[in-house]
Amino acid sequence: MAVPAGLWRARFDELPEASRPMFASYVARLDEMVTKGVGLLILGPQGVGKSAALSVVGKEARSRGHTVVYTTVWDLREAVRARTPFDNDETVFDRVRNVGVLLLDNLRPEDNSEVVFNRRSIEELLSERASRARPTLVTTRMTPRDLADAKVGWGTLLGAGKLVTVPLVGPDRHAAQVASLATELRGAK
Repeated sequence: MAVPAGLWRARFDELPEASRPMFASYVARLDEMVTKGVGLLILGPQGVGKSAALSVVGKEARSRGHTVVYTTVWDLREAVRARTPFDNDETVFDRVRNVGVLLLDNLRPEDNSEVVFNRRSIEELLSERASRARPTLVTTRMTPRDLADAKVGWGTLLGAGKLVTVPLVGPDRHAAQVASLATELRGAK
């Protein structure tokens, strides 16, 4: 799956409480969602648990026998640029095109203007996967307004793949972890 070690231990009960019902509904119907090629667009500010949510759904999909690959948009762009092999028979890009469930983390506004693997490339990937009933789960810090803003250029993202939008709200868990570590370090003096 290639989920980073820090996300591997993510649990459903750690997701923001207000968003759990949508994830619970998606996971309860996971096999149907995979068969129909319906993915998720997970929106929220930094540290709220978007990547953890990807991991939770990805682990569940894997436990049900679906093939799953996790990658960040940045890592995928670099793999496309370098034509990085996945194995002897295909590149990383071929693998993300064909995998059963793709977890695509951290879509950023600036990804729109990249020369290699930009907005159009991402939309084509999502569209192709949706037409072949291969769901993609995407995370982004962009708001629905950001996505719809013509200047930003991501307005067609929602139509490119069969994506259900799930907003995550809650405290910044990264900031809380840093504050906790700082307190520990002050106490260790």
